Amino acid sequence: MRELDSAAINTIGVPGVVLMENAGKGTVQAMQQFYGDLTKKKISIFTGPGNNGGDGLVIARHLHQLSASVHVILLVQADKMQGDAGINMDIVSHLPIPITIATTEQQINNLAADWDLAVDALFGTGLGRELGGHYRAAVELLNSSPKPTIAVDIPSGLDSDSGNLWGCAVQAELTCTYGLAKYGHWQLPGRDYVGELQIIDIGIPPHLAPQANIQGTLLTSKSVTQLAPQRQTASHKGSHGHLALIAGSTGMTGAGILAAEGALRGGAGLVSLLVASRLNQTFEISCPEAMTIPLAGGEDGALSI
Repeated sequence: MRELDSAAINTIGVPGVVLMENAGKGTVQAMQQFYGDLTKKKISIFTGPGNNGGDGLVIARHLHQLSASVHVILLVQADKMQGDAGINMDIVSHLPIPITIATTEQQINNLAADWDLAVDALFGTGLGRELGGHYRAAVELLNSSPKPTIAVDIPSGLDSDSGNLWGCAVQAELTCTYGLAKYGHWQLPGRDYVGELQIIDIGIPPHLAPQANIQGTLLTSKSVTQLAPQRQTASHKGSHGHLALIAGSTGMTGAGILAAEGALRGGAGLVSLLVASRLNQTFEISCPEAMTIPLAGGEDGALSI
């Protein structure tokens, strides 16, 4: 994603602040779809350093435009916000949006968790160290609240490449990520912290992604369906292969039954179960779609051929 961001900015010429604007605006739209009307809702934005914090400031502006009751909790001094994040810090500072600076654990612990929704804009995909101090305290405060948290790009504390935790991580109900999903969104334990995942188009030209040599593909129901061969209307079971399955012994018929059902669901036209004769009735009753071929077997019900 860093390469795609860089290509969009430096090769195509899309200003980074435009990508940040699209990210924040798209997140607010996803929040509206997920939580409905946000007017008058009390929403706290936990804002960290860097571009993730800048995304949070854009979110704060757009929520303010919707007449939500927005409160920005800034975990760094305002003058530490640089670049595109600094531009949005300057804008927010001129709006009637309350900003609380909380740079110590005590200041975090003194915060009243009285929000309807919270936004985690602490750290994004660039985090590479254990969370500690007031940042860890902020994560623990968010997780202690019964109210939902929306994560910006990835729940703070998750390693975006591995899905492992940097000590602790925000438990999000909704995660809005930008451009493409990250490995950490899907790999455990990270998947359990993401909640509902929404992928936001932030304006990275689509032709850049195939050029990025991305080493991975997410399998979904739709993509798997597209991989399956299309059957001709006039085809029949004999047109799609015949699988012989040798399985089973007394007390261990389940694996054979499940394998036969899996083969049939997977597309095999015919499935023949080669089983010990004393187990034949069990297989016939449990999997009537398959054919059975009873063979000699020992006292344990295993085949003796």
